[in-house]
Amino acid sequence: MTILCTLMCVDRGLLDLDAPVAKYWPEFAQEGKENLPVRYILSHTSGLPGWDEKLTIEDYYKWDKVVSSLASQKPWWEPGTKSGYHATTHGYLLGELVRRVTGKSLGTFFREEVTNPLGADFHIGLSEEHDPRVAEMIFPPQMSQST
Repeated sequence: MTILCTLMCVDRGLLDLDAPVAKYWPEFAQEGKENLPVRYILSHTSGLPGWDEKLTIEDYYKWDKVVSSLASQKPWWEPGTKSGYHATTHGYLLGELVRRVTGKSLGTFFREEVTNPLGADFHIGLSEEHDPRVAEMIFPPQMSQST
């Protein structure tokens, strides 16, 4: 759904897949990422599949902290030369681009532009009223709760 929102921004002319991410997110132009194109994020080739900074579970809820960390971080490989699934960073990277070009959080954009018009019960971020519908995540004892 994050990619859908990103591609809606491309379709509307708000994002150019070949433009540097830094055109929309100036703070991203650090550590050799000055010319990294938007398409590298979409294709999991940006070299940012994780964080160098040790994050706690609570940190993942601090949007500005995690996107600032990604913006200031050096890629783990030369962007565009390798692919590696950006499972934990993809939503932050694309979500920040959507936020920068629309002025709305990814969740708000998704709700206003996709789920509300379709009447779909799908969420990126939940309001408190939906808490009873959410399963609690229980980590196995051997798994660290910080990554």
